[in-house]
Amino acid sequence: MLTMQESDKQANNQQATLFDTGLVSGLFLGEGSVGFIKHSAEGLIRDRFSPRVRISNTDYALISAIDSILTNLSIPHYVEKANKTTGGKQSWNVLVLGWKRVRRFCEVFTPLTIGNKHEQLELLTELITIRLSVSQKEPYGVRELELYDRIKALNKQKVLRD
Repeated sequence: MLTMQESDKQANNQQATLFDTGLVSGLFLGEGSVGFIKHSAEGLIRDRFSPRVRISNTDYALISAIDSILTNLSIPHYVEKANKTTGGKQSWNVLVLGWKRVRRFCEVFTPLTIGNKHEQLELLTELITIRLSVSQKEPYGVRELELYDRIKALNKQKVLRD
């Protein structure tokens, strides 16, 4: 359930700085995820899905900074209070939802990422390009399903840390 208004407003005249984009990309690398929201409907052979990018944190000042930066970058998003708490602290999510909104996120942040998240954003960009080039009523093609499965598989890979 959304607890704050959608930040889908026109960006003001402020420009995001290199620090701003670096802050969001760093938080996305450490606290973010790429996933999908399933949409089921009677009569569909396979569930439909739409992309989602999420950045979670318990520090509301960071969430507020991400909110402002994404607004300045004209990336529509939502901020929501998470249902779960982390170690007794309230957690917040910044969500970018949908094909066109996530495409904008990918355009800005793919060059600023590394590792699995970079690969996920590149694959997601390809998936979005394919999906937006056909009718939304068209069934998913073989390549779209391959991309979907690969993006999900990258979420399950463990990253070794020092």
